Amino acid sequence: MPTPVCSDGGEAMSKVELFFGLDIPGGGKVDSAAWQEFLDQEVTPRFPEELTVDQVDGQWQDAETGKIIQESSRTLMILYPPSPEANQKIEEIRTAYVSQFKQDSVMRLDEINCVRF
Repeated sequence: MPTPVCSDGGEAMSKVELFFGLDIPGGGKVDSAAWQEFLDQEVTPRFPEELTVDQVDGQWQDAETGKIIQESSRTLMILYPPSPEANQKIEEIRTAYVSQFKQDSVMRLDEINCVRF
């Protein structure tokens, strides 16, 4: 991913957005307490400086049945200096969520942005 040239004192930072479905296959949902525990145990220790969480509703089409599936979700946005170590931490977060809540995947979107505080 090319790094932008930032003007006016901006700093090039990586931004990742992770999308976490809250439905648990076989029944149940990731409730607020379980989500907060996941943030406290898996996310914050890896990225204590800054993160944003949003409650969202997502949908997708099941490839086998063609049915539209709707699901409450959480998005997590993290800004960080790009590095292989940070990338590894993000992958650890995704893997932990898939394992703990029996998910098929956690969608990941990456960008490089000019950031000013």
